[in-house]
Parts: sequence; C-alpha cells; structure tokens
Amino acid sequence: MKNLITLFILFFTIQIQAQNWIGNENFVDLYEQSDVVLIGVITKIENLKQDTTKTSPFKMPLKNMTLASISKVKGNTDKTKIYYKDIFNGCGYAPVLYENVESEKTIIFGKIKNDSIFQIGSMNESPIQIAKALTEFDKIKSDINSANFTNWFCQTAKNKDLFELLNNNITFEQEPIYSKLNMLKFSTEQRNELYDVIDSFERYDYDNEGIVSILVKYKDQRLKTILKEFIIGLRKEPYSGIDDLMEYYYQITENEKLQKLINEFDNDSRMKERIKVINEFINEI
Repeated sequence: MKNLITLFILFFTIQIQAQNWIGNENFVDLYEQSDVVLIGVITKIENLKQDTTKTSPFKMPLKNMTLASISKVKGNTDKTKIYYKDIFNGCGYAPVLYENVESEKTIIFGKIKNDSIFQIGSMNESPIQIAKALTEFDKIKSDINSANFTNWFCQTAKNKDLFELLNNNITFEQEPIYSKLNMLKFSTEQRNELYDVIDSFERYDYDNEGIVSILVKYKDQRLKTILKEFIIGLRKEPYSGIDDLMEYYYQITENEKLQKLINEFDNDSRMKERIKVINEFINEI
C-alpha cells in the first residue's frame, strides 16, 4: 500500500527544474538579505555527489555553478563557484525562485557560509538593469522622500522586467516597497511613461494590476483607454481577471451602471452569463 501511494504521488506530481519566475521575486528584499550580489556568465553547472540512501523525489541535489566575467554589485569576494539547490515545485503551484542556465548572464544573490557562497536567488532577465535599480535604491533608502522614491520608481519601471517585479511587490504587499507607495506622487509626464509600458503589453497580464491599481486615483483618460482595450481583448475570457479591469474602469468613471454590472458579474459564475455581462459593460463604455 505504501509503495502504491508513493507511485501515485510521483505520477501526479510535476517536478520542475529551477527556473526564474521573475514575477515572484522580491528583488529589493533579496538584495538586502544577500552578503554578495554578483553579475556573471554561468560557464558550468555540476551536480555534486550525494548520499543516495537519503535521496527522494522531493529532495533536490546540491549543485554548483561557475561564474565568469564577474561584476560585483554588493560585497567583496574572489569566489567564482556558487552553490545552490533546485526547488521542488510540487504540482506547479509553489513559486520557483531561480533559473541557472549555462552561457546566460545572470545576477546572483548569495549568502556566505563556511567561506562559500550559497545562492538565495537569481535572475537572468535584464540583470544589469536590475543591478542598477538595486544600487540606486540602496543610495536613497536612508534618506527616502517622495521626490527621490517617485523618480526611482518611474526610472525602474521603464524596463518591462523590472515593471513586472514592481507589480509583484505591490500585488503581494512585499516590503520594503509596499509600505512606501503612499510616497509616490507622479507627474503627468511620469504617468504617461508608465502608461507607455502598460500599453506595450499585448494583452492584460494579471500581474500588471499592481501598478495599475496605484494609477487609478489620477483618473487619466489615457488609462481609461488602455483599460477599455484590455477589457475588449478579454471579452470572451470571463475567468481571466477581467473583473479587476472592470473595477478599475468603474473607479475612474464612477458610473453606477458599471458598478451594477460588476455586481452581476461577481454574483453569477456561469461562463455565458458572465460574457453577456462583459458585453453589456463594453457597450456602456
């Protein structure tokens, strides 16, 4: 019976290799936790020998990777080997923290233990821009104010990968960014720069709601237009997060008929009925 249960778990569990799911990285917190932060090209990845009597499908082996062309972002070290473990991802539900790919330029966040570096996170999307954003935040964090935080936020969000990271910080209320959001005071020019990035996404991504949610209060016509386009694009996908877009559009317009339609949408989970409500919403806007 025990063997049968084990086979069942193995059959229905998806083991995912470590990868960078950039939207789930609290990059500022990772930087602050790290003893060293390095940018380098991964030239070699090795599996280290392990005690085979203690292995299981749920225990990832220790690995190491070799970095070349290293730039030091934080800390000081002459080490070129980084130790890490892939993360067992269950059925694809738990967040995966990092991807290590040979020949990729990667930013590595590490802790030093017993004179060795152990990875606590990494990213291979826009590593140089991520490093710049982190070092700039480090400069202002001890004397942060509305002006320098707003400027840092806008400059950082111009990069689409960093835009997604900031979205994650907001959506999941991650510190140290989340508690500082009330300091953001965007000018019209800065808001338009953020709208340019949002508009560059081909369709609404649920992760994008973070920055959209803090722009709604300005009630800009441009954001209304963007939201309308996203809503139209998702009109046949009632379970896509489209209700968030509808709610943001209502907050800008304060049209009570839209609020009534949103309530109808929320109170009826049937696909055809929801699509009908979406179409009525689109006709109204």
